[in-house]
Amino acid sequence: FGTGYSALAYLARLNVDELKIDKSFVTNLHDNDANLSIVRAIIDVAQGFGLDTVAEGVEDQVVLDRLALMGCTTAQGYLLSPPLAAGPMSAWLVDRTEHENNVLAGVARSSGLRLVEDSD
Repeated sequence: FGTGYSALAYLARLNVDELKIDKSFVTNLHDNDANLSIVRAIIDVAQGFGLDTVAEGVEDQVVLDRLALMGCTTAQGYLLSPPLAAGPMSAWLVDRTEHENNVLAGVARSSGLRLVEDSD
């Protein structure tokens, strides 16, 4: 952020939905207080403008958990998956959805909740 197209004023005028947080700030998030402050500030600015945030380079659970606590809405990186071509990505999405549904069902069973399908 600063001069030219990176100025903060452009966030109010551009038709954007999200801000990406460069992996250079994300990678060492738990070891670098300056990066932590920068990431927190980017997320706060994004929230102020009603934008989602995408953290690049998420490679460990500690970083993912910290980002979630700060309100980051989306993460990408090798922790979640390496880059995939369209065919393998389709299979990954199916597997991921099945896994998440199984986890949710297990949480519901252990808490006594009943899962109900959305009718929409």
